[in-house]
Amino acid sequence: MLKAKHDGVMFRFWARVRGRIKVLWFVTVHFLLALGTALTSTVVLVIGAVPIHVWGLWIFAWVPLVMMIRELTSFRRKDIPAPYMPAPMLPPPRPDGMYRYRNQLHKTPTSYMRSARYRWVMTDVATWRDFASAYVDTLFGLVAIPMAVFAPSWTRSLQLKVSRWLLAPTTQAVLAQRVQQLTTTRADATDAQAAELRRIERDLHDGAQARLVAMGLHLGAVERLIDQDPAAAKSLVAKTKAASAEALTELRDLVRGIHPPVLAERGLGDALRALALDSPLKVTVEGKVIGRPASPIESAVYFAVSELLTNVAKHAAATRVIIHIRHSEHALEISVIDDGRGGASPERGTGLRGVQRRLATFDGTFDVTSPPGGPTIATLKVPSPATPPPAQP
Repeated sequence: MLKAKHDGVMFRFWARVRGRIKVLWFVTVHFLLALGTALTSTVVLVIGAVPIHVWGLWIFAWVPLVMMIRELTSFRRKDIPAPYMPAPMLPPPRPDGMYRYRNQLHKTPTSYMRSARYRWVMTDVATWRDFASAYVDTLFGLVAIPMAVFAPSWTRSLQLKVSRWLLAPTTQAVLAQRVQQLTTTRADATDAQAAELRRIERDLHDGAQARLVAMGLHLGAVERLIDQDPAAAKSLVAKTKAASAEALTELRDLVRGIHPPVLAERGLGDALRALALDSPLKVTVEGKVIGRPASPIESAVYFAVSELLTNVAKHAAATRVIIHIRHSEHALEISVIDDGRGGASPERGTGLRGVQRRLATFDGTFDVTSPPGGPTIATLKVPSPATPPPAQP
């Protein structure tokens, strides 16, 4: 009894010691990183910045030095989003081939980008916060290291709050990053829409349109043969009938590829089950979609899952697929899990990149976990709160 009590006391004692050592290590590493950044910042500001700007070398050297400070600061920004304003992009040239930046004209893209990037780092508040944070964190570390021995949990919490206060993005940076993201996704959506229109035009030209032209020629021949050779005319009518059926099938397939009728009539849940039935693989659908998401989101998710199933059938060598649906009050999340060979990556597959771009238009995310040998888990998530279906009158 006494031994058990003694063991419990010793266990709690060593647990507290380990906790203090862990926090002390965390604070010390943070202090050393801040000290290193502070020393480098001092070199950049005192030895580098003054001569660079006085001698007119700022346009060549200042931006690389600031980027070096940003890289050093990033080691102390674990789990904190990058706070910087989006980097400038090269605009299209003027009709005369020059590039205009504010009140200056540049002959080459390189000259334009030098000026734009210099102003970018100089006017971004986060640049100067990086310099200031190095000194503040260094001074805080001198106090936090001894504090970690006596109040470890409070010290770590305070350290995290100070780091977040110094290194987190400003509201202006968040808005600018958001605008850039929306600009990118809008351009991707426009490109995808244009590609889809070209596909529809090509399918109509090569498929239904060609059959309709052939039907018109057959009907003209029937008109000429109906009095002279009724048997030949009857044969052409039969061919025209078969061609009309094939044209109708192709048009239905084309409409299904634009917006499947089952999706419009039955909703996303039943449309995914229809995909599972049409797949050559054994596909199981788990979970359900609550209510009806917005039509564009339904369509994006449907075609994303369709693309994933096509990829699995073509490349994964899988025998079984599970479509798992989770619909919460905040988002719709769907995982496509297969038992194939694995090794899938959006960086290597254009189909997976297309899924990523399709979902990004709606602030959605797409993650793939696919170790060699499998299984592959592709998870897509879009903001779409679960809403109950409307009551039937």
